[in-house]
Amino acid sequence: MEGTRIGLGSELDISVGFELFERHPFSMTPGDPFHIKADPALLSHLEPFLDGDGCLNFSLFMDCFLQAIESILDDLFATKGNPPRLRRIATNREYYDHSHKCPKCSRDMQCDACTVAVSRTKIGACLQFSWSNAAYCSVDIVPNFAIRPMNAMQLAHMVNRGMLAMRPQTWCRHLRNYVETDMVMHDVSYNYQKMVTSVVLKEVARNKSRGLG
Repeated sequence: MEGTRIGLGSELDISVGFELFERHPFSMTPGDPFHIKADPALLSHLEPFLDGDGCLNFSLFMDCFLQAIESILDDLFATKGNPPRLRRIATNREYYDHSHKCPKCSRDMQCDACTVAVSRTKIGACLQFSWSNAAYCSVDIVPNFAIRPMNAMQLAHMVNRGMLAMRPQTWCRHLRNYVETDMVMHDVSYNYQKMVTSVVLKEVARNKSRGLG
């Protein structure tokens, strides 16, 4: 849980796993950090979200993921399952049918005043609410994808080499975060034999919309 400048915890991060993926984990091909390949047992379940090589299209998966979250929230608020002081600043439906009037922009694109209940981030979904019409609060939901065990150092090496080779828009920030923010190399340095069993995917600016482990 993260806090605000006034000392109130208002941001919650939640990692979401999938039982089916735990039973049939994805695989990563050495030298290719931009794809996770589905286990043959998953092909029939994930067919709409796979490309011709059987790799997950993260963008398509997230579209469905966000629709499911929005549907759950609609049902929750319709049945009064939420605390009475918790409300959505604007539903996604209100935003798209223009019944929610933005005071700052022309609605050609979403600005910081066009806050909707369910929005997309690079790695997942963000739920945005207000508490008692005064305090802002949010929940980040990050999908976690099980993979076949892979050496942590080998995975870090593969991802960083891929970033340097492809040079997407965020490559420099990604490498810096490995050391300064995420502390990946710091953790790995204590145990070179550590195995990674799940990854978070992130969309990067490339010619095609793919996931990055």
